[in-house]
Amino acid sequence: MINMLINILYKLFPTHPIPDPEGLRFPNDWEARESCMFLRGKSWDNIQSEELRLHWDAFSWLNATYFHYYLPSVIFLSLQEIKKYKQICNIELSIDSVFYFIAMEDVFDEKWKLFSLQQMKLVRIWHTFILKQEHNPELNWHMQNMNNLIDRLHPKMNKISD
Repeated sequence: MINMLINILYKLFPTHPIPDPEGLRFPNDWEARESCMFLRGKSWDNIQSEELRLHWDAFSWLNATYFHYYLPSVIFLSLQEIKKYKQICNIELSIDSVFYFIAMEDVFDEKWKLFSLQQMKLVRIWHTFILKQEHNPELNWHMQNMNNLIDRLHPKMNKISD
């Protein structure tokens, strides 16, 4: 399952072109600049889990373009950690941050606007996989939040069979 998800991830989220690093400059916000500096000029599959562990809040500063490009790094690294360690080790807070963007009703819909139907479908599969892997007691609540997000962004999505 993990290898299949990684293969699909590479098909749906190209590593190039990398978004312009100038878009990650935050001249008036030191905290944002420091949190996102590690992303500048890197492809999403060259981000290291240690970087996400240290800068777990980076995704909160990203606009839709950068969020869309770099979210696959969280998916990729979480799958790699499960494959290697049988659990999430270093990027729990980054995953929680992404789950927060899913759960906050329409507050963060702007971050998700560039995701295609196929990309959202993969995010949903990954989201469910992580929740089940963690034996999350709020599984149904989280899954409903994901479905609500998809319904708002791509109403036809949930009518497509998985």
